[in-house]
Formats: sequence, C-alpha cells, structure tokens
Amino acid sequence: MGHINVTDEWLYRNMPLVNEAMVRELEKQTDDSYQFSKHFEKNNQKRKKNEQ
Repeated sequence: MGHINVTDEWLYRNMPLVNEAMVRELEKQTDDSYQFSKHFEKNNQKRKKNEQ
C-alpha cells in the first residue's frame, strides 16, 4: 500500500468526503426509536414557542 502525504491542502480537498462518510456511518448507528421523556418534550415545546 502506498504512502499518503497528508498536508493542509490534502485535508482541505478531502475533508468534505471524509465528513460525509463519517456522518453516514453515525446515522447508521442512531437509534430512531428513542422516546424522550414527557418533561423533556414539554420543555422543548416551550422553547420552540418562545423562539417564534
């Protein structure tokens, strides 16, 4: 396997690809079935109302 010389320029060019891959992997690990507590939901609704 070849050697990769990681420079600032290389990182600048390739980080968007790396970031996208990392986000996709994290999304696979996300538990979408999590239920927030009623207390949390109530406070969140208050915050949303106050932002408007």
